Amino acid sequence: MAKYEVITARAGGNSYVLPSSQFLHIGGSFTALESTEANVKVKLYDSYIAADFIINITANTASAIATIRIRKNGANGNGVISVGTGVTGILEDTSNSDSFVNGDDINYAFTAPGASSGSVTFTSIGITLAHNTTDTTVLVTLADAETAAAGATTYHAIGGRGLGNPTEANTQYIMRDTTTLKQLRCYISANTSTNSTTLTLRKNGADTSVTITIGAGVTGALEDTTNTASIAVGDKVNYKFVGPSSGNTHAFELIQITSLSSKRQYISSHGGAGGISFSDNSTAYYVCLEALLERITSEANTKYKLRISTAASALQVNVVTNSRVTGTVVTFRKNGAASELTFTIAAGATGILEDASNTVALAPGDLVNFEVKTSTGGGVLIFQQMGCTLQNSSGFYVIIVD
Repeated sequence: MAKYEVITARAGGNSYVLPSSQFLHIGGSFTALESTEANVKVKLYDSYIAADFIINITANTASAIATIRIRKNGANGNGVISVGTGVTGILEDTSNSDSFVNGDDINYAFTAPGASSGSVTFTSIGITLAHNTTDTTVLVTLADAETAAAGATTYHAIGGRGLGNPTEANTQYIMRDTTTLKQLRCYISANTSTNSTTLTLRKNGADTSVTITIGAGVTGALEDTTNTASIAVGDKVNYKFVGPSSGNTHAFELIQITSLSSKRQYISSHGGAGGISFSDNSTAYYVCLEALLERITSEANTKYKLRISTAASALQVNVVTNSRVTGTVVTFRKNGAASELTFTIAAGATGILEDASNTVALAPGDLVNFEVKTSTGGGVLIFQQMGCTLQNSSGFYVIIVD
């Protein structure tokens, strides 16, 4: 049985404010919780077991117990974490699991008693998904209710935060395993456009057949369940969105696609036309498994606890600007120490850069994150994406039936 980690993360964290009911998607990055559950539902196109529910709480001023649940088709599932008043750190539900079949929706819900107040701040939340026949994983991109302007063509990362960028190269990610990408799906929360628009999977700078046409005024979930794209090792992938030719705009909430691969790509991205900037003598840490890229100096807030035996490889960054006159070191961290998965971005080097040689063995309980470090010398480096690959875990899995 193949099993992989699904993480939703933001290194800088965000807060659930008691007592309102709030919702969050699985996978990708997040900038805020949603009050509308439909906006965050991720559709599963095969049978899975969701388990190993985990969250990293970094601050807690809640006046009452906050409850975080796995949701299935808009109803409470079995997975649950209760966050007591003042409690921080990594909290887990290691007992419960939820069974999902083709067509089911999954997301998280945050609730608290009506008379409560305060907030719970967290940097990452996750589950494992287990599949009993083939290696079927889901890649989720947060579109963050981005408004698509009339007449504009923008490009989007396939993981992390997918805000549009006018330069396609800045959103491309190198795939490090042979795979088939299929079942493209997006959710449109608002649409005042007067003509059709398209969302398309791109491979090596060209359109694939995997595409969604969004009709004038159409909202809700849209999908392409017919077309597929064959991906080889080294192919560069991303999304392209062609906005309405005239008249008003519409807003994406999330984009997802299914990957048939024994390796799971984990992509953290900044989104938009900017990026993460580094100057002299800078050390910053990042959540390494699907996150909104943000500079964090507290390493503890970026660590994610693995629940599977796996191996990390193919560490890469997409550098869009580099006037540094000395090298910049990018490292995969394991339990607060540097691993052999590391490389140096040479002075002035841009584009997609990686360590394609080294592999790091990982066990359940290991804490992982990224580190980027500059020295003296002057100049600025800016990158848009950072990511790595984890081998899906295999073996027997104990299922707790509803």
